[in-house]
Amino acid sequence: MTFQQTLTAFKALDMAQTDIALWVFKKSHATNGAAGAVKYRAHWVKTTDAVKAELRTLIKSYQQTYVEVENYSLLAQNNENSFLAINASETTFDQLKLLVDAPPEEHQAIGAKQLNNAAGYVVRARMPDGAILYGVKKTAQNWKTKRSRTLLNLVFREQELDIERNPAFTLERTFDFFVLSDNVLTPNKLAFESLLSYKDSYKSAFKTLQMEPQFVALFTTMQPICDYVGSNSIQLRRMAVIQSKALYQDQAYLTRLRHVNAQRQWNIQFDDVGRIVPTSETARAILQVLLDHRLFSELSLETYDVPSAVQV
Repeated sequence: MTFQQTLTAFKALDMAQTDIALWVFKKSHATNGAAGAVKYRAHWVKTTDAVKAELRTLIKSYQQTYVEVENYSLLAQNNENSFLAINASETTFDQLKLLVDAPPEEHQAIGAKQLNNAAGYVVRARMPDGAILYGVKKTAQNWKTKRSRTLLNLVFREQELDIERNPAFTLERTFDFFVLSDNVLTPNKLAFESLLSYKDSYKSAFKTLQMEPQFVALFTTMQPICDYVGSNSIQLRRMAVIQSKALYQDQAYLTRLRHVNAQRQWNIQFDDVGRIVPTSETARAILQVLLDHRLFSELSLETYDVPSAVQV
């Protein structure tokens, strides 16, 4: 099913007839320590009909509001009425799906301890025809034990504030992504990447790039680039795109880079043998040219740094 077909199918779902189940999950890194390797644990949480009705209404609001879908890429950004889409097989969702498709009664949460410090929750909506929609949300801070210790939960009862002895858990009126027909539709890219550990993959990609002889040979030193990227998610994504595009392997591209840099006075420095001399001041420009995101407009005759580029 194409992404557009998935969006069409999502909007056509009859939520009034769905069987709703709420699963809370925790996430940890796999014991082997591999970047991007995660382990999930999930518990089914029994909910009232009123909660299920609210969840159905929330999903309906997304069906009515979201009208566009665009392909997910590392640097793509969606607007308030569009999803970014990616096949679920390219994510770790299958691990989570295996857990929340299990018989719920065998994995029921029986105490607050099983909910505290949860990474997120999944609303599993099963249609009468067997189709299943998964709505996933990253939990709010009040699910964290450390946070709850600094708060005093109160309830306004009979015209006065009283202490709420039972733990409070918040279901927010938003979702971070949906999964339908093996495709992910996300309105919240950052939370989607966090829950499925995409940042770990970016870190791993950057480490690999720092060990690639052809990339390292571009520079007199890698340190200013490493300092600029740091642990910033956006910069790590950009480095992953640089690795994927591999324009640094194209000698003709690098020759044009030196020529245009001198012509446009971008101030990127090169040594006598053509290696880039990175500095803290030029690191950003270096990433932009290796991404091919510094573009010249033939209409305005201006040069722009763009967040992403789609060829036309």
